[in-house]
Amino acid sequence: MTNMVRRMPAANDPVAPYYYEAERVAIRRGHDDVIGNHFKWWFVDHCAGRITAAQAWESPEWQAFLDAKKTKPPSTN
Repeated sequence: MTNMVRRMPAANDPVAPYYYEAERVAIRRGHDDVIGNHFKWWFVDHCAGRITAAQAWESPEWQAFLDAKKTKPPSTN
């Protein structure tokens, strides 16, 4: 399986408002990094239109992801 990189949506893309909302939340939470990028697309794919990005950040699903990242040993590659 290859690791697909998703690019920032174009301004006229229907998901753009959700993506940028999630970006603002991730940056406010101190994650202008890989975790923040993962959050943006996770939010677009799973939550957009149902809850706000701030609510998604506090959701049990996202918190479980963050907890797993904190306890995961660093890669040895």
